[in-house]
Amino acid sequence: MPPAPRTTREALTRIQVLVRRRGLSLAAAGIAYYALVSLIPLLVLAVVVLTAVAGDEVASFVLRQAGEILSPSGRATIRETVRDASGRTGAFALGSLVLLWSSVRLFRGLDTAVAVVYDTPEDDDLLGQFVDAVVVLVTILALAGVLAGVDLAVGLSESLHTGVLRGLVQLVALTVALLPLYYVLPDVSLPVRETLPGAVVAAGGWTVLGTAFETYAATVGTSLYGALTGIVVFVTWLYFSALVLLLGAAVNVVLAGRD
Repeated sequence: MPPAPRTTREALTRIQVLVRRRGLSLAAAGIAYYALVSLIPLLVLAVVVLTAVAGDEVASFVLRQAGEILSPSGRATIRETVRDASGRTGAFALGSLVLLWSSVRLFRGLDTAVAVVYDTPEDDDLLGQFVDAVVVLVTILALAGVLAGVDLAVGLSESLHTGVLRGLVQLVALTVALLPLYYVLPDVSLPVRETLPGAVVAAGGWTVLGTAFETYAATVGTSLYGALTGIVVFVTWLYFSALVLLLGAAVNVVLAGRD
């Protein structure tokens, strides 16, 4: 096991080598696919719960924020489905099943990729896999809650309209939400402080990517290229988000001298 890098340049070089040698770009593509599959049932569940708890106005706000994921007809279909109690029950049941399946597949992709990064065998213990899968699912829900909460806070608070302040709030919240992922998934014993650099890097990368995507959507996304290109850009954003997530694991490995 090599020692921890002594300079920033050495760390960056070793991270680049690790990312290329372990094929993380290909792993990120698989994770992005299952993340995309998870978003639709997650959105349906969010609309069902918000409609029942907070009313149609808040649920409609969430649907409007999903403009790059769903077409107008898709948003209208979800809205009509959850208007009555029987529709909400069916949508909740179906959304829960699909979310569970896609979360398990997403977990397997993440678990395999992290095992490759740390150069460890995949965990065959069923109990351990179940615990890890629960952590991944809770993290997905926490991340969705963080992003939705920041957007809602921006809409309600004039002080958060400042880009820098909003970015800092999102950075801290995402770092806290990602820490359990970097602590639980590696099949090695890690101190919490060893997982912090990767969580900060991933949270920072996601904040930058999210800002870039929102800027695109607000300026040229709908007026110039149309919905199809918007979907392509969204899928590309998911891919780079997955790559940044794996990059965080690579940062933890290199800084701890585990590469």
